[in-house]
Amino acid sequence: MNLREVAEGLGGVAVSRAVRYADGGGLAAAGRRRRETVRMQAAELFEQKIKPREGARRLRMSLKSAYQWHQLWRAGGREALASRVGPVPGAA
Repeated sequence: MNLREVAEGLGGVAVSRAVRYADGGGLAAAGRRRRETVRMQAAELFEQKIKPREGARRLRMSLKSAYQWHQLWRAGGREALASRVGPVPGAA
Protein backbone atom coordinates (compact mmCIF):
# COMPACT_ATOMS: atom_id res chain seq x y z
CA MET A 1 0.00 0.00 0.00
CA ASN A 2 1.47 3.36 -0.95
CA LEU A 3 0.93 6.65 0.87
CA ARG A 4 -1.68 7.82 -1.65
CA GLU A 5 -3.74 4.69 -0.90
CA VAL A 6 -3.35 5.36 2.82
CA ALA A 7 -4.61 8.93 2.27
CA GLU A 8 -7.61 7.64 0.34
CA GLY A 9 -8.32 5.19 3.15
CA LEU A 10 -8.31 8.13 5.58
CA GLY A 11 -11.07 9.84 3.63
CA GLY A 12 -8.77 11.86 1.39
CA VAL A 13 -6.73 13.41 4.18
CA ALA A 14 -3.41 14.57 2.73
CA VAL A 15 -0.61 12.35 3.97
CA SER A 16 3.02 13.22 3.40
CA ARG A 17 6.07 11.04 4.06
CA ALA A 18 6.24 12.32 7.65
CA VAL A 19 4.03 13.82 10.31
CA ARG A 20 4.13 17.58 9.67
CA TYR A 21 3.01 20.51 11.78
CA ALA A 22 3.14 23.92 10.11
CA ASP A 23 3.58 25.71 13.44
CA GLY A 24 5.40 22.93 15.26
CA GLY A 25 2.05 21.69 16.54
CA GLY A 26 1.72 24.66 18.85
CA LEU A 27 4.34 23.20 21.18
CA ALA A 28 7.69 24.43 22.37
CA ALA A 29 10.79 22.48 21.37
CA ALA A 30 10.61 20.30 24.50
CA GLY A 31 6.99 19.37 23.75
CA ARG A 32 7.84 18.50 20.15
CA ARG A 33 10.68 16.25 21.38
CA ARG A 34 8.30 14.47 23.79
CA ARG A 35 5.74 13.96 21.01
CA GLU A 36 8.47 12.60 18.71
CA THR A 37 9.54 10.20 21.47
CA VAL A 38 5.98 8.88 21.83
CA ARG A 39 5.69 8.34 18.06
CA MET A 40 8.95 6.36 18.05
CA GLN A 41 7.75 4.33 21.05
CA ALA A 42 4.56 3.61 19.10
CA ALA A 43 6.67 2.45 16.14
CA GLU A 44 8.54 0.06 18.46
CA LEU A 45 5.24 -1.40 19.65
CA PHE A 46 3.94 -1.79 16.09
CA GLU A 47 7.18 -3.58 15.17
CA GLN A 48 6.46 -6.00 18.03
CA LYS A 49 3.00 -6.67 16.52
CA ILE A 50 1.22 -4.75 19.29
CA LYS A 51 -2.20 -3.59 18.07
CA PRO A 52 -2.98 0.16 17.97
CA ARG A 53 -5.59 -0.15 20.74
CA GLU A 54 -3.04 -1.70 23.13
CA GLY A 55 -0.39 0.82 22.04
CA ALA A 56 -2.79 3.67 22.83
CA ARG A 57 -3.39 2.23 26.29
CA ARG A 58 0.31 1.70 27.02
CA LEU A 59 1.39 5.11 25.76
CA ARG A 60 -1.66 6.98 27.13
CA MET A 61 -2.59 8.39 23.75
CA SER A 62 -5.84 8.66 21.83
CA LEU A 63 -7.14 5.74 19.81
CA LYS A 64 -7.48 8.04 16.82
CA SER A 65 -3.78 8.95 16.91
CA ALA A 66 -2.78 5.32 17.47
CA TYR A 67 -4.71 4.13 14.41
CA GLN A 68 -3.48 7.02 12.24
CA TRP A 69 0.12 6.44 13.28
CA HIS A 70 -0.28 2.71 12.69
CA GLN A 71 -1.51 3.34 9.12
CA LEU A 72 1.41 5.68 8.47
CA TRP A 73 3.85 3.18 9.98
CA ARG A 74 2.50 0.34 7.83
CA ALA A 75 2.89 2.47 4.71
CA GLY A 76 6.33 3.91 5.45
CA GLY A 77 7.83 2.54 8.66
CA ARG A 78 9.50 4.71 11.28
CA GLU A 79 10.37 7.34 8.69
CA ALA A 80 6.67 7.99 8.12
CA LEU A 81 6.30 8.84 11.82
CA ALA A 82 9.26 11.22 11.93
CA SER A 83 8.40 14.82 12.68
CA ARG A 84 9.19 17.55 10.18
CA VAL A 85 8.34 21.09 11.13
CA GLY A 86 7.50 23.28 8.19
CA PRO A 87 4.70 24.08 5.77
CA VAL A 88 2.25 21.30 5.12
CA PRO A 89 2.04 20.52 1.39
CA GLY A 90 -1.29 21.67 -0.05
CA ALA A 91 -2.24 23.68 3.04
CA ALA A 92 -3.34 27.24 2.51
